[in-house]
Amino acid sequence: MATVRDRLLQEVNPGHTSESAAKVTLVGVGQVGMACAISILQSNIADNVTLIDVMEDKLKGEVMDLQHGSLFLKTSKIVAAKDYSETANSKLCIITAGVRQKEGESRLNLVQRNVDVFKHIVPSLAKYSPDAIILVVSNPVDILTYVAWKLSGFPSHRVIGSGTNLDSARFRYLMGEKLRINPSSVHGYIVGEHGDSSVPVWSGTNVAGISLQSLNPQLESDQDPEGWKEIHKKVVDSAYEVIKLKGYTSWAIGLSVASLANSVLKNLKTVNPISTLVKGMHGIKEEVFLSVPCVLGSSGVCGVLKQPLKETETRQLQHSAETLWNVQKDLKDLQQ
Repeated sequence: MATVRDRLLQEVNPGHTSESAAKVTLVGVGQVGMACAISILQSNIADNVTLIDVMEDKLKGEVMDLQHGSLFLKTSKIVAAKDYSETANSKLCIITAGVRQKEGESRLNLVQRNVDVFKHIVPSLAKYSPDAIILVVSNPVDILTYVAWKLSGFPSHRVIGSGTNLDSARFRYLMGEKLRINPSSVHGYIVGEHGDSSVPVWSGTNVAGISLQSLNPQLESDQDPEGWKEIHKKVVDSAYEVIKLKGYTSWAIGLSVASLANSVLKNLKTVNPISTLVKGMHGIKEEVFLSVPCVLGSSGVCGVLKQPLKETETRQLQHSAETLWNVQKDLKDLQQ
């Protein structure tokens, strides 16, 4: 008996079902994970977005909700994966899953608990997508990127962290507000740790190639009457403020991650301050991941810019590395 489809359509050549050319797997469907998902879906950069989480009901509900909006999206396939075999052949694997800090818990203890979470996630991603790029978003992002690198067995250029990409966007936004210029035309980087020891590279801030520090040599000084130094403090405090006001941060990091995904999936080779292995750079001797300006493409980190830093900025970056190493060196169970 002919089906409705048979009566509707005379099939000519159905073609072959091919593997997704731009498949993205997202691990974790919390607020950050879903902000990343919707940002990627609306960017029209992936042909398959697969979500996976241990919370099966929430995962199913979130994916159903997205699927019901498929008419308004241009991504052909949105999948709720029951196990990691369904994430196979991903080009990009984004990890937003992790545990939150308990009251009074040390940073090392928090990281060690997240190591235990990552031990279930990272080897499975690596098994089914051995050629993927892994992008870590979970906090503390720099240390967990190092953890993902160790657990995956991947070369370091294929394991990256979202790092200070969002910090730098906040930096440019706040400078743009002060100058009353669109942030896309205001250039500057935050490097180092995504956290309290991040480093604003004031020496490189510019608009149309015009150095802001050449216009105001006291730009980063406490004596600056315009108070430019306060901008970095606002960058560091902004996440805490958003969390205080709404309970979590999500949209900005989702948009930031989608931008990084776009560069990987389309091999754009844009320059982004992301967390990468920095041993041997700027006098750093420890095996740590920190944010520096990287060229990002289909192979992950295609190159790292030899960013000129002032002596004070170099010392701050080295301090950032030491801060992370002091936590990282005592981590256990980082074998595959």
